[in-house]
Amino acid sequence: MLRSLLLLSTALLAGAAALSLQSFKGETEVAVERPGSSDDIVVLPDGATIVARRGSRDRAMAEWLTAARGEGEAFVFGDGTFVPGTARLTRDGLGEGATLATLLRATPDARLRLVGQADAAQSAAGDDSLAHKRGQALAAFLVDRGIPADRLEIASSASGHGPAQLVLFARRSAPAVPLLTASN
Repeated sequence: MLRSLLLLSTALLAGAAALSLQSFKGETEVAVERPGSSDDIVVLPDGATIVARRGSRDRAMAEWLTAARGEGEAFVFGDGTFVPGTARLTRDGLGEGATLATLLRATPDARLRLVGQADAAQSAAGDDSLAHKRGQALAAFLVDRGIPADRLEIASSASGHGPAQLVLFARRSAPAVPLLTASN
C-alpha cells in the first residue's frame, strides 16, 4: 500500500512539473531594445573607453584629437561654450571641457594650442582680451583635472570673424592610430 501511494505521488508530481513546463512553452520572448550600440563605445589611445554617439560633439572631439597631426584641423569652442561676454564656462562648456580632459588624459602625447580669436573690431575695442581670457579659463579647467600645464599653450589672434571664440589646435608626437569602436 505504501508502495502504491508512493508511485501515485511521484506520478502526480511529474504531471504537475510537465504542466508547469507546458505553460512556458507558449510564451514568446520579448526582445528589449537597449539604447545605444557598441558603435557608440570609443576606444581611446590608452585603451580606455568612452561612450560617444556618432555625429555627437564628443565623438567629433575624440576623432579630432586622435587624428591630430601638426596644427591643421581645429576644434572650436564657440560662444555657446562660455557665458556671453565672459570667460566663464557654461554648463555645456563644462561638459565639453570635462570630455576634453578625459581625452587628453587618454592621449598623453597630445599638446594643445588654445587660440582666443576675436574679429578686427573687437580687437580694436580691446575685446581680444576676452578671447585670451577664455583660453586661460579652459586651460585652468584642464589643469584642475590633471592635465599638465606644459601640454597647453595659450595664444590670441585678431583673425577671427564674429564673436570671440576659442579655437583648439592639437598636435601629437606618436603616430595616429585610428579611433576604434567596440564593434571593430
